[in-house]
Amino acid sequence: FKVPSEHSQEGKFYSGEIQMAHFYSVTGDEANVDNEMAHVSIFIQEYDNVPPYPWLDRAICQWRKTEEEQRAACGLPSVDPYPGCFPYSRDENNVTAISRNSNARNLRTADSKNSKNTNSNPEDKKSALEFMQGQPLRVEIEPDNFAEHSMTDEEWAAWAEAYSESDNKRFEAWNNGERRELLEWDHRSFHNYQPLIDVKTEYYFRYSGTQTVPPCYGRFDQSIPTLGGRGFTNHWRVMKDPIPVHSRQITELHRLLRERINPASSQTRTACAKETAGKVDETTGRINVARPLQYTSHSHFKVFCECQDWRSKWPEDRKWCASGNQNQRLYDNPYNHEWKEGF
Repeated sequence: FKVPSEHSQEGKFYSGEIQMAHFYSVTGDEANVDNEMAHVSIFIQEYDNVPPYPWLDRAICQWRKTEEEQRAACGLPSVDPYPGCFPYSRDENNVTAISRNSNARNLRTADSKNSKNTNSNPEDKKSALEFMQGQPLRVEIEPDNFAEHSMTDEEWAAWAEAYSESDNKRFEAWNNGERRELLEWDHRSFHNYQPLIDVKTEYYFRYSGTQTVPPCYGRFDQSIPTLGGRGFTNHWRVMKDPIPVHSRQITELHRLLRERINPASSQTRTACAKETAGKVDETTGRINVARPLQYTSHSHFKVFCECQDWRSKWPEDRKWCASGNQNQRLYDNPYNHEWKEGF
């Protein structure tokens, strides 16, 4: 998550940007190709008149759980409650649980179904760092991802229509004054490409560049000369539409980044010290963790894929494609949702 966005469209920056990184699992020598990488980037834009984006709340709540663990290990008080997450409570042993009516979920238990309650024995207590180090790094590649999906194009189009209709009802309910929310959204299955679904567009900007985090420039000297010397190039796909999110969610992302503390067992930084890599605006309290993009040239292969290239399965895209000529679409009416603001 980057706040604000690193990329812009026609000079317009957004409230935030979700970047999903993809890397080869083997070296270039093993694959006999230049070992390049790819990022899919999705803008998020804050509004006051839209419902909170539930999957962003889910990420925020997971982030807050880790934050609470760190603060408890450092002997610091809990932060103020956030409307999209269950509130915290601590017992006399400073162990944190989430208040959920009469049922409290212990945050120190990785899996309540398969692990014991860590409150039962003081010897079982771990620091936040120990707790996180004990969790497996779950990087899984589903076998089904290597095969063509069983659904036909027509079935995918019907699925997109149904999903779009369901999501639109969420916005309609909010605008009609219905403010009931399901907290945390951990009752729903989630996968890493959920934002790519919820942006509800197939159209994107494409260019070849570098990462926006060190090492920004690839080690081109180690690329394979016979393959054009493009090793460690990063291929960007920046989706053209932002996901509408509520202002409170962007405010909370800024707070989480601004109020970050070092782990209690840190060996390299001052333990439990408040420390962030971002630049904080002392007037607004907002933080900037976005790196300014640099120049572009013909070698970056900039391309924009839109209506004339293929017919989208998303009804929002098809309506946008029929909304006017290319100049009107790209400048006066650039988004496929009604919270649009032209360039």
